[in-house]
Amino acid sequence: MLNIPTLLRKYDLTIDNSIVMCSGILNALNLRESHDIDLVVDEDTFQRLKSCGDFEIKHYGNYEMLTNEIFEICKIWEIKEWEKVFKLDDFKEDSVIIDNVRYVSLEFLLKYKKLLITNDKPREKDFEDIEIIEKYLNGR
Repeated sequence: MLNIPTLLRKYDLTIDNSIVMCSGILNALNLRESHDIDLVVDEDTFQRLKSCGDFEIKHYGNYEMLTNEIFEICKIWEIKEWEKVFKLDDFKEDSVIIDNVRYVSLEFLLKYKKLLITNDKPREKDFEDIEIIEKYLNGR
């Protein structure tokens, strides 16, 4: 399993300047191993990381993303079907903190994954994640 807290500390990523999206919380709860870390960070943190030299800058439409073999880092999380562009502060109420790392909540992730499987080319891992999340939430 990825040691997400250690990997975030390397870049001074905290509960105040970042949130781990997608399967990161499944990794943190030992429900499924995650192979990368998707993050939304604030503007200052994004600019700091952009200039550190450890990340490739990719462009998706009007948005930039910083990537390397482990991280995908954005300033926003856009969900076109919801007509919503989320920034870090938008997730403060819909997040959990585990081992001093902020993660998107399982409830948000479940809604997002259910949206993903309605796409033209749904991924098998999204169906599997939905099953894992629902089983976990029903067992609490």
